[in-house]
Parts: sequence; structure tokens; C-alpha cells
Amino acid sequence: LERAEHVIEVALQAEELETAREPMPVDISPILLLRILDFGSRSSDARTQQCWAGILASSCLAGTPDDATGRFVLMLSKLDRDHIGILTAACTRAMTSGWQEGFVFSSALYCNLHEISTITGIRNPVAIERNLNHLHQLGLLEKTIRPLGCAELDEVNITPTSFGLQLYARCCGDSEMPQALERPALELAS
Repeated sequence: LERAEHVIEVALQAEELETAREPMPVDISPILLLRILDFGSRSSDARTQQCWAGILASSCLAGTPDDATGRFVLMLSKLDRDHIGILTAACTRAMTSGWQEGFVFSSALYCNLHEISTITGIRNPVAIERNLNHLHQLGLLEKTIRPLGCAELDEVNITPTSFGLQLYARCCGDSEMPQALERPALELAS
């Protein structure tokens, strides 16, 4: 019964995302639809359900290939609430920072342990590092370089990869991420 409620919640959130756009025909294979709803039904966390709703909404766009969507579905199925929290924070910071052609960010995308602990709700630095490594191994975040010896991490690299930003865009209901978000250069007053 609980999983059925989760399916309904995911479907309603996806419908909200779809109605916010221009009306367009729905184009999703039934197998892919069932797979998304099955994975979405397993999550009880609101943020994770929103991601499944976003994947569903972006998958319904005409011209979205099922094999590409399948990659994002598989990737999202490997993430839990903490991973999604870190990825969301990383991509939000990246979108705010902006990037140049060639995926060069305008500023460093690092945060200290207190910030990442606040984002995830995890107080254990080892658990934080484990989550960051998992996201790196999946190809969603750049690697955080560990200090030499037994020193604790002072700051962590939360720079998303291109694939991480694409997954984030899908989780927000968009089928594509922007090619570049060049920040306008500041003009000096004369």
C-alpha cells in the first residue's frame, strides 16, 4: 500500500512538471514507464521522489530516446537520499557559478566539512567521504583529493561532471542541460 502511494506521488509530481510546460505529446515506452514507477515506488524520501518525478516528466518529452533515459534511470536507482542531496548541492552551486565553453567553471566548487554535513545531515566525515567517492565512481562528481597521511579532509570537491549535470537536469524534469552558462563579465565603471 505504501509503494502504491509513492507511485501516485511520483506520477502527480511528474504531471505538475509536465503541465508547467507547453502541451506536447507524451512519448514513453510502457516498459520504461513501469521501470521508473517501480524505482520511484521504493523511495519514501520526498527529494528522491521528486527526482523520479523529474525523470518521468523528462522521459515523456517527444523525441527523448529510451536508451538515453534508461541510462539516467539506472544511475538514479544507484543513488540514495544522501547522494541526491550532495549532487543537488553540487549542481546548484555549479549552475550559480556558471561555466565557460569546454566545461570550465567560473569559480572553484568546494565546500568545507561543515557545509557538506549540513547539506547531507551526516556528521561522520568517513560517511561523507564514502558518499563522495560513490558519486565519483559513478561519474557524477569530480574526485576529492585526500590529504596525505591520516589528515582529515578540510574541504571537499563538489564539482559535478557533465553527466552529473545531465542527470540533475533530468531529475528536474528537463530533457537537456544548457550547453554553457557563461556569466557576463563585470564591466568596470569609468
